Amino acid sequence: MRQFTPGNGHGSLVAFVDPTCPSCEQLVTVLGTAEQAGELASLRVLLLISDPPGYLQISDAFRSTALEVGQAVARADLAAYNASATPLLVAIDGAGVVRSAGPAAQLADVRAAIQACLLPPPDAALGQAQGAVIAARPERPARST
Repeated sequence: MRQFTPGNGHGSLVAFVDPTCPSCEQLVTVLGTAEQAGELASLRVLLLISDPPGYLQISDAFRSTALEVGQAVARADLAAYNASATPLLVAIDGAGVVRSAGPAAQLADVRAAIQACLLPPPDAALGQAQGAVIAARPERPARST
């Protein structure tokens, strides 16, 4: 089991996706396109699924992605992200602050999330939500490209 800890000086994109969701497949494909173009080079990207791991094989997008895929161990870990529907793309900055979260399926959505990760640190007085640690069972580590 591995842990995803937001922050540590590096921005992250966490995509709550499932192989049985057509919009999620589209997001995974778009994230792969951004990865191949080098747009995600400075970020950690994690695809979190709730479907059974065997379902990864029914989707070409999930089967062929080089991005890291995991499954949250405890539903409570997901509560901090209000991940009640998929696809949900969460942008977390290097300080571990959630900078944006919302549905995403287009390259423009991914690029907006990337920019949100790179925003200057927020004013502590604003009370930004902190990203929560997620214990994830790795279903497939990221493949080097």
